[in-house]
Amino acid sequence: MKAKKIRPLIACIVATVMLFTSLSLVSCSTPPPEIDDIRERIIYLLEESQEINSIFWGEGLPVYERDDPKYQEFYTDTEMTTYEYVTLDSKYQSIDSIKESAEKVYSAELLERIYQAAFDGVSLDTNDALIVSTARFYEDKGGLMQSIYVRNPVGADLSISSERVFDYDSIEILVPSNGSFINVSIDSWLKSDANPDGSVPASKITNIKLQFALSETDNLWYLDSPSY
Repeated sequence: MKAKKIRPLIACIVATVMLFTSLSLVSCSTPPPEIDDIRERIIYLLEESQEINSIFWGEGLPVYERDDPKYQEFYTDTEMTTYEYVTLDSKYQSIDSIKESAEKVYSAELLERIYQAAFDGVSLDTNDALIVSTARFYEDKGGLMQSIYVRNPVGADLSISSERVFDYDSIEILVPSNGSFINVSIDSWLKSDANPDGSVPASKITNIKLQFALSETDNLWYLDSPSY
């Protein structure tokens, strides 16, 4: 095996999530819900996921930039040279506060894997090399810190380029689905692909597949696949 490659988080977290997320289903003993019974819940989850997606895969949180002379005083007492402090006016001031919002949107099973990459870091054996990715967020006595690579992605480690927009009238439940796990199709496009008048070229509209899981804890549906 070749030597380790140290890489920033974006590509590694996406690869990790996709590696473990599948369309396989649990027992099909119960029928899926009617779409009209869960449409409002799906809309809520997809709308709320926009902010969470940005935190985990997009532009992240506002930070005191290390390369700005105005903020050098923030970094005199830390040895974490590849992290930047999240600004004090940010909605999120701790890892726990990020988790609190994420757990209102994504399933516990999916978040377990997302958290590993976001807060602990991960390694992937590609058979060609061992890719080691540091955590996207870190917390020390000075507060919440975010990887400097969120602002300065390297190589293929690109952030989400634009918010995704969904056509909620196009939602359909797909086979296979059941009372605990459903596959859904929905037309969507990137906000950046819309024309100035708000219209969207037909070539930019894509039908995507999403997964939702019913929680045994609170009997509510949660996103079980990334929605970006």
